[in-house]
Amino acid sequence: MKPIVTGLAGFGASARNFHAPFLTSLGGFTLKSVVERKSQDSAIKYPWITLCRDYEELLSDPEIELVIVSTPNATHYEFARMALEAGKHVVVEKPFTVTSTEGGELLALAMARKKALTVYHNRRLDGDFLTLKALLEGRRLGRLVEGEIRYERWSNALRKKAWKEEPLPGSTLLDDLGSHLIDQALCLFGPPEKLFCRTEVQRDGSRTPDAFVIHFYYPQFTVTLKAGMVVREPLAHFAFHGTAGSYVKKGLDPQEAQLAGGISPLAPGYGLDPEAQWGTLNTAHEGLHFLGRVETLPGNYGAFYHNLYEVIRNGTVPLVRPEDALSVIRLIEHCRRSHDEGKVLTVDWDQ
Repeated sequence: MKPIVTGLAGFGASARNFHAPFLTSLGGFTLKSVVERKSQDSAIKYPWITLCRDYEELLSDPEIELVIVSTPNATHYEFARMALEAGKHVVVEKPFTVTSTEGGELLALAMARKKALTVYHNRRLDGDFLTLKALLEGRRLGRLVEGEIRYERWSNALRKKAWKEEPLPGSTLLDDLGSHLIDQALCLFGPPEKLFCRTEVQRDGSRTPDAFVIHFYYPQFTVTLKAGMVVREPLAHFAFHGTAGSYVKKGLDPQEAQLAGGISPLAPGYGLDPEAQWGTLNTAHEGLHFLGRVETLPGNYGAFYHNLYEVIRNGTVPLVRPEDALSVIRLIEHCRRSHDEGKVLTVDWDQ
């Protein structure tokens, strides 16, 4: 196995928790360089890396095959474009880009340069999402009539010196958590026929929308996506109801907290949901009645990197196709327009 020599652009929370642990533990990758303009946290944690003070220095290294763009959202397009033009494969943190025009240009450039391009939609690999997907595919709820995905936090105070608190392109909660929820809905059901969105500013002094609710309308059911920063007692993360039963799941996938706490992706128990957080299934599917807890399938963000190795070395289809990520950005644009116009919109990729 020839390791893929990799460079990280940025070393914020996402790079520290969602990328570096897998690059340094799973095999198949060598983390060679990290871009930090001022601090040296990456060099302290990984003494063997080359600490780059500017992005161009990383791109000029001919040994680096893969660049992971983990920088503020407004820079994603420019940094990904520069990496592709330098002949590198690219992973972009979500959201893919700020506009669909930017995303389309990156797709075309990656195809022209024959380089892999993918986006880190890791929430496809949350254990509770995988469990919900399996239940729906098994028609354990019967014909779906309604679903809700909520991703809520308690963070009522503004974060100091945080770019996500600034009124910048791509800095709203719709861009951030909305990317996750929209991608999950697309994975399960594809694009909706119509949608409605409302964004809000809920925290005192906030200068950017920090809450939203989206309704995706499909021919026989509706899916609601909701997120906010002022939710001290959250409701169910997943609540799906069909003609045969319901599945309700509280709590978030444990992987983010585990990685932030320094737990290795290879550690026993990694990705396993505590039994107290297992979802409840109440169903009478095919005459078989069941009411009780359903064990959450193991979460596995590492699958993204296992797939990425095969994409780069063997031409496998990416787990997250760039076309999928572009669809997320197009739907975010529809959501903004729905909010601005205050009405339900037909989903039209030509608009």
